[in-house]
Amino acid sequence: MNFKPLPVLVYSVGDPAGVNIKDRILEIVKYRVIGRIAYNGLLVEVEDPKVYLVGFSDDIIYISYVHNIFPNTPFFIYLSRHKSEKKVKSLTIHYPGNPGENALYGGKPRELAYTYPSLTREMLKTLYNIASSEKLTEEYSVVLEATHHGPTEVTKPVVFIEIGSSEDEWKRRKVGEVIALTVIETLKSYSKKAIPKATPVLGFGGGHYAHKHTKLSLEENIAYGHIFAKYSIDYIDSKLIDQALQKTIEEYKAVVIEKKSIKSAKRRFIRELCESKGLKIIEI
Repeated sequence: MNFKPLPVLVYSVGDPAGVNIKDRILEIVKYRVIGRIAYNGLLVEVEDPKVYLVGFSDDIIYISYVHNIFPNTPFFIYLSRHKSEKKVKSLTIHYPGNPGENALYGGKPRELAYTYPSLTREMLKTLYNIASSEKLTEEYSVVLEATHHGPTEVTKPVVFIEIGSSEDEWKRRKVGEVIALTVIETLKSYSKKAIPKATPVLGFGGGHYAHKHTKLSLEENIAYGHIFAKYSIDYIDSKLIDQALQKTIEEYKAVVIEKKSIKSAKRRFIRELCESKGLKIIEI
């Protein structure tokens, strides 16, 4: 089957959060069912915004082959659950990737996904605004996460938008509606070529929940690609940064370093390495 060059929304049929978001999207938009093919999940074409939505039987972090099915898509948005042992209520956005030597949760070691920073920033701002209007920010944290897990093999940009962090939240209708509206509004902006241009940056430092980076992106004209948390800093080298710089559809102009979370020697190494590649340094 030949597919149009449209964005693709991806979910796992075994993921309650992904199914929740998918169901809420289909309640809002007009669409036509194309079929199920071999995916064991619904495959539909949405009329407005123009996008495909498709489900797979594999867990979301192992859906690494979508570019073979949709070779002409500009990007993929993965609709997913987020799991936390502390059960932090959160609405998160992040890119997949494994900065380190292990790939315990999909993808390959030392491999990063492709990014689309301006789209991700638009999604973050839209999510924050909709969640705020629905009073969800009083209960849920809207936050960018550091780069983690798979898939990393997809040859087009992949961004995850997630509901965290327990089954109660994954299945909550109102939360699914907020994510669904966020995705729809972001894609409408994309289809109208109305995604605001922002300065694409890489992020270094901070915790897994990248609160300072999130705040900067919401308040300034800054659009994040990969964010490397403080626990990943020891894996940073020239090859990894080169990979991040190459695997994007927007040229990076700067890096943002959360300086208090990185030891001075490593911070100096990152500064010098990034400056040698022509990147501006922003410290927060």
